[in-house]
Amino acid sequence: MNVDAMSMRLRAEEREEILDEMSVPLAMPRKLSHNTSDTTDDGSRVIGEKVLARGDWLELSQRTYVDPDGASRVWEGCSRLNRTPGSRIDNVMVIAWYRRMLHYDCVVLVKQFRPALNAHTIEVPSGLVLENETHEQSAERELLECTGFLGTSRKVGPILAADPSMSGSSLRIVTVEVNGDEPGNNFINARAAGERHKVPILVPVSELLEKLRAFAQAGFIIDSRIDAFAIGLVMGNSGRKIDLNYTTSMPAAAPQNCRRRC
Repeated sequence: MNVDAMSMRLRAEEREEILDEMSVPLAMPRKLSHNTSDTTDDGSRVIGEKVLARGDWLELSQRTYVDPDGASRVWEGCSRLNRTPGSRIDNVMVIAWYRRMLHYDCVVLVKQFRPALNAHTIEVPSGLVLENETHEQSAERELLECTGFLGTSRKVGPILAADPSMSGSSLRIVTVEVNGDEPGNNFINARAAGERHKVPILVPVSELLEKLRAFAQAGFIIDSRIDAFAIGLVMGNSGRKIDLNYTTSMPAAAPQNCRRRC
């Protein structure tokens, strides 16, 4: 084996070791990475709850819980009041792929003002799940209301925590495909914002992280979930290579003839 081949092999082995350590936290038994039975019963449990404040949409409560050592502790958090009875989630987050003939595939984003942050944000379409709606129906409705685009749900993800340290809110990510060649989908509908004042934005997939960084530099607050999604795309397109500069650089997009921006 020549020197170059040996060097490449060592780099590949080192990369796999790094990825292996990333996939299995050091504090977690390695067996959990092999689909073996896991138990979350370490004794932790909520033993009491007291409502501190209640508004039209949110409730602030104080919960007393027992930690794994058996010690009693107190935590404050909020929860939504409008969760549909019997549902385990509050809302859906929509990853919408906009596809049009001879154009780059794009991700659908929205710009809106968030009073809690006192700033304009860049997010993906999202919203509450209404009663008697499936998660797919909620995602398609929210996409239409936020952007004016008609889409078709393709995949529904598992239940995810929205902000586990502060809130009991949970969600599902729904992947939706938008056919840009269909009538009504081949342009951004300026009326889509309506009373919600959400402005739809189309960003080429290959430029997503770069554009999010530009929005951040311009003063917008980026939703952490779409930022993490963009970082994942960059790492995936880099052959799962750990790139310490992923926050400031993007891999060069492969040339695609006869394609235009969204």
